Amino acid sequence: MTRSPCLLSDDVVAYLESDATSPECPAVRFDDAADITQLLLELGPFLTAKSGDRRRRAYDIVSKFDVDAIPATVHDHLVRFLCERLASDPSSASSITSCLLPLLNTVPESLARAMIPFLLRVDVRSLSQGNRGSVFSIISRLLSDHRLLVDDPTLISGYLALAEGEKDPRNLVSVFETERRLLSSPSLNDDLAEDMFEAASCYFPITYRAQTSADVPEQVLCDLLLDCLTGDARLAQHSVPFFLDKLHSTSTSAQVAALGALSTSFDRFPLCGATSAHLPELADSLIQLLASSSSSNELVEAGLSTLKSVTKRLCSTDVVECDERFMAPMLETIADECFAIDSRNGRTFSRAFTTMCAASPSALRRCCTSSPLVDRVLDQVSAGTAGFSQTLAMIDLLNGVVAAYLEFDVHDPVLLDRIFNALRGASCPDLAAGVVASAASCLARLAPALPLPSLERLLDFVDPILSANVADDVVDAYTECLARAAERIPEVVLSRVGPGGLDRPRLLSRLGAVDAFLRCAIRPCLAPAVQQRLHDDSELIATLARAMATASSATILEAVDCIAMRLAPGDAYSNDIVDLFQAIASRAPVDVQTDLCKVHVDDFIVSRRVTALLGACLHSCRVIPDPDRLLAGLLEDSSDHPDLVGAVVNNTDRTVDDVNARDDLTRVWVAKALAMRGCPTGIAQCRDLVRERCAHFPVVFQVDPKWHWRVLPLYKQRVLHAVLPIFLEQLEAGDDVSAVLAAVLEQVPRPVILENTAALLPVLLRAFTKKDATVALLASTFATISVLIASDVSCIASDFSAVIGPLLRLAAASSRDARASVRVAALETLIEFATLPHHVTYPFASDIRAALMKAMDDPKRVVRQAARRARQVWTVQ
Repeated sequence: MTRSPCLLSDDVVAYLESDATSPECPAVRFDDAADITQLLLELGPFLTAKSGDRRRRAYDIVSKFDVDAIPATVHDHLVRFLCERLASDPSSASSITSCLLPLLNTVPESLARAMIPFLLRVDVRSLSQGNRGSVFSIISRLLSDHRLLVDDPTLISGYLALAEGEKDPRNLVSVFETERRLLSSPSLNDDLAEDMFEAASCYFPITYRAQTSADVPEQVLCDLLLDCLTGDARLAQHSVPFFLDKLHSTSTSAQVAALGALSTSFDRFPLCGATSAHLPELADSLIQLLASSSSSNELVEAGLSTLKSVTKRLCSTDVVECDERFMAPMLETIADECFAIDSRNGRTFSRAFTTMCAASPSALRRCCTSSPLVDRVLDQVSAGTAGFSQTLAMIDLLNGVVAAYLEFDVHDPVLLDRIFNALRGASCPDLAAGVVASAASCLARLAPALPLPSLERLLDFVDPILSANVADDVVDAYTECLARAAERIPEVVLSRVGPGGLDRPRLLSRLGAVDAFLRCAIRPCLAPAVQQRLHDDSELIATLARAMATASSATILEAVDCIAMRLAPGDAYSNDIVDLFQAIASRAPVDVQTDLCKVHVDDFIVSRRVTALLGACLHSCRVIPDPDRLLAGLLEDSSDHPDLVGAVVNNTDRTVDDVNARDDLTRVWVAKALAMRGCPTGIAQCRDLVRERCAHFPVVFQVDPKWHWRVLPLYKQRVLHAVLPIFLEQLEAGDDVSAVLAAVLEQVPRPVILENTAALLPVLLRAFTKKDATVALLASTFATISVLIASDVSCIASDFSAVIGPLLRLAAASSRDARASVRVAALETLIEFATLPHHVTYPFASDIRAALMKAMDDPKRVVRQAARRARQVWTVQ
């Protein structure tokens, strides 16, 4: 095929030479790779033209080239040319970068190294934000795609000069990523490290806050900046004193950021040289921060976090000088502050000590062996010579030490026994209630780690304390001790609870004490040696049943797990056990009722009293095993056993208060529970029950999230289509319509009513013919009718004479006869009626205007406003 000697057509040349502001670029066609070379040669004069518009149009043509079709030699030459033009032609930077970015996917490593010097000569300060971002992004991609190690120090200096003064967060992400990568350069020396620190430190701390989800998250910028300041060991001599100096800032956010940066610095930098030399200054700064009364809670928490991080790092090494420069002065100051009589920071420094103990196992041993604080605390707590606040601070310190021992599983029985004896001394009922409760809480935490002899000694003095006239928080703390002990020695604890132990009215009136007491009595039931006591000890079971009245949901759930679920299938349920079950069901939340229903179906059907319990919670259970079989068993037993009826009716929101119908009502609730889960038997049973009694119709539709966990999608619609013909048949037979109709209007969704307008409208209109129709019934009926006429107002035309009278009485009613919202609803319905044909409304026009005039004098402003709108509509009729 013979190519044309000139590939640029006359249209393209005219486009390039045009002086119009935005001419349309014609298509440029070529057949093979050789044509691209020819095109670039022909575009050369336009790419270097003096006119900026011509250059930009030529760049736009180049950006449309297929990158994969460009030959390798031409590709390299084009990339070099574009890089040179980007440095020499900043006015065309947007067009040049649009050409250059697609070419980066196939740039070889040698070319990438050659491109960087050209890019560093670009005057980015004269470019817009988008163009600056493109330049920084190109450099970042060249370094990351080829993992280039810049070995020329001048290139590092050139990039720092290029990025100097950049403030846009979107561009700073690329800048920080590139600077972080330059830290691994083999040509990085001390001078360049200092230059890089100076370039990055001016951005610390990051004060930028993202406004929308599309913005750069501030945490990303903070992390990248911290990597730039701590990414190389040579930065330690600059970064550590810089962060320490920031601790003296007046801005709390800057101080918090500096504390976080110091934690990162001591994690990354080696513990020698500048890092080790600044440890005394760090210790002094942390002490001043914790001791200052002006330090906010946020600042104190950040200081404790830094203290923990640095302690963990120092204790992971054997550098003696680090221990002498930081650990020793910190522990000495903490010990002095905790025992200073006039110190107001005892609790803060007590937390500092426990924070250091919790850093690591080695830190825990170091703090407890090198500091005399623990020994002095134990001596003073045992002697009881310290003041109230100081004693509380010391007990908090012991609590933190115990927590660290339990977390790291450190075995030191001697120290634990000393702590136990000291806390026993602080548990004397003669001491302040706050001290006793704090000591008891610490003992409760210590209980899992105590030797068995010490644990039994703990139980020996718990009961006398609970028998004394002590504060409620002391009762709660020591019953928690019993609960912890029950996990290890259940037989011993079980022998101490019951009617002769903790069954005291004062304890059972305390929610926290009741929960702890129940755990003391329930958890031992998991031990095989004491399971039989559930069947033998009726007094204990009776005590548990009474305590359930004030137990929390979590404890009730534990009772189900530890008692109900331990009963084997086919067990002979004693009356005491069933009483306990019923006490649980009376307070049981949804999750607990679910566990109750997991017991085998056979057991519930065999034992009628337990069947009654299942009926009480069936309608809200998440899991029902074998629903069809369970339904049959329940419906057969319900008519003969009154307990089932009472349990169901007492645990539901009743809408029908007929004592004679409670048996049927119970069957409705059980059938509805299964129908709501999509069980065909349940839906059929609901239809049969509605046929037996019309009053069951609203009960079927009563769905309350408090009682029903799962509802079949479109449950009301499906059931309505099944039972509506039967409901209408019952009404035609002469049943009382008022109560049932009110319930229907409350329970049936409006869209369901709209689907059955022809069938329900006559039923709704029957409410107006009843002399005993209440205002509430009329208001609810009008609300439903207004929904119907909103879709088709003509449906009410034939019955308008029956509706208008009650409607006007309701619109003009006094505040004693109807609420303001009801009167407004009547007036709004009257506005809808104004759209009826004139011959339908004309006979009642004078009555309507008279009622509206009376409503205009209503004491409620909202009613007067509705009446004014209605009068305006009816005036034009």
